[in-house]
Amino acid sequence: MNPDTENLVTAAADLGRRDTDRLLDAYELDEDRSLIVSRIRTDEHVVVTDLEPQLAAPRRARGGAALHDPGDFAAYVKRLANPQHTSVWADIESGRVTAVLDDHAHVSLPGWRSHTAHLALQPDPDWQAWTKLDGQLVDQLQFAEFLEQRMHSIINPAAADIYEVATSLQAKRTVAFRSGLRQKSGDVTFTYDEQTTAQAGQKGQLEIPDQFVIRAAPFAYVAPVELTAKLRYRISSGDLRIGYQLLRPEEIRRDAFSVIVGEIRGYLGDELPVFLGSVPRLT
Repeated sequence: MNPDTENLVTAAADLGRRDTDRLLDAYELDEDRSLIVSRIRTDEHVVVTDLEPQLAAPRRARGGAALHDPGDFAAYVKRLANPQHTSVWADIESGRVTAVLDDHAHVSLPGWRSHTAHLALQPDPDWQAWTKLDGQLVDQLQFAEFLEQRMHSIINPAAADIYEVATSLQAKRTVAFRSGLRQKSGDVTFTYDEQTTAQAGQKGQLEIPDQFVIRAAPFAYVAPVELTAKLRYRISSGDLRIGYQLLRPEEIRRDAFSVIVGEIRGYLGDELPVFLGSVPRLT
């Protein structure tokens, strides 16, 4: 046997011995014996094999759930909560409530903070539509169409009056607006000149309420609230741009969120207090 062959045989035998050294006796998997630490050659790295997926159940609960209804959120948290480890946080800025089901119990009994449930409040379509156009000035036809689409959420003036306003705005597309005057009655009177050939030069007036009271819910699955939309307009070169400004929409949204937090506190009871603030992180 030449030296090269002898060296190859020796190396192969050495690898075989090392592989034999790594063999483990069979054992039954349980929570305390679900990790295998293997040394792959004495001069290389250590490999850790996690056999948790082969266990009958995970070693610990983890993951996250997103719920949209406050009552469902509270029921889910109560089902999985551990009063010693579970904490609930309400962030008024983001409009989100989070339960950390495995939070720290105290300094000497920490938790992983990896098992959570979120109350992800969904926007109500009416609230979303009214806040989207808030502060914008649009042409009279677009404003008329918007009033028709959201007429059901306007509680003052009456629906018949809103329909009349929308119809009038749609009918006055060929006029040149000259001015707008706020009346003591609460309406705004717009003066215009007709531009059609048959009625050229004739003057007219159009009255629109100075404000609308609407009823909409800041979030889905919660009770609607009332808020006021003040009429805004601008006339330039005979063109009317019209819109509204909502009064205190953000404060109303925050108040509605506070009501939701109060309801959740009632559902969860004294064992699971709700803290106002940002959810803690595992860092």
